[in-house]
Amino acid sequence: MAKKELESKKALTPDQETEVPPDGAAVTSKVKIKAPKQKDGKTVYYTVGERAELSTLADPGSFNPGRFIANIILDKEADIDPPVEVIVEITTEDVKRAAGKSFKLAYHDGNRWVIVKTDIASKAGFASYELSKRGDPPSGISP
Repeated sequence: MAKKELESKKALTPDQETEVPPDGAAVTSKVKIKAPKQKDGKTVYYTVGERAELSTLADPGSFNPGRFIANIILDKEADIDPPVEVIVEITTEDVKRAAGKSFKLAYHDGNRWVIVKTDIASKAGFASYELSKRGDPPSGISP
């Protein structure tokens, strides 16, 4: 792990929401993460990676992100169980761009977008999904 990542690695306190700071990436709206107490008792850590350019993330499927959310990198020595909750702000700009269409949330697994939540109402507020993937999954919202 790079020195910068080690310095910015932060522990998630079990069952407490943590707002993701925009260090290292342009977090474009509020993003919070919450890790339940892990079955193995170990701590989940996270860092915020560099902003991913959506145009560079290949996707053979039907998810076309309208906006990058954040590049949250989860880190734990073992499986993340139970999953971490990712809470994403849907902004008024998102609602305008959607023009009445419902939202989808997804993360990129390195090859494609994995849709984790669909049929989110087209209104400003918060939506959440669970994430148990370790590593580097940039998240996006569509439309």
